[in-house]
Amino acid sequence: MSRSVWCGCGILVLAVMVGCGGGNDDKLMKDQIAVLEQIAATWDKVTDKASFAAADAEVRILNEKAGKLAKELNDLGKERADAAMATNKTEFDLAMTRLSAAKEKARKKASG
Repeated sequence: MSRSVWCGCGILVLAVMVGCGGGNDDKLMKDQIAVLEQIAATWDKVTDKASFAAADAEVRILNEKAGKLAKELNDLGKERADAAMATNKTEFDLAMTRLSAAKEKARKKASG
């Protein structure tokens, strides 16, 4: 093969690797958003003090999962993590807003 073909193949492999890396970054962020949605859905199930306690136990497990995902995102480095956040900012903000509202509603239901 000619040198230019080898260079072209090398560039193609590098582009695929970089593209796949970005896809993984995006997947981590989407997984994080999915966990936030699961937490909100768990708080939405609260009807009283007892169900609040049950939801709280489930949320603790989900928070551990969210923490692991956050660590994986952080381990990507600031630039890649910031890029993944920027790509998914709208969905992340919506999930956080929904989570805050669901938790507040759950607290009110639990307090009677």
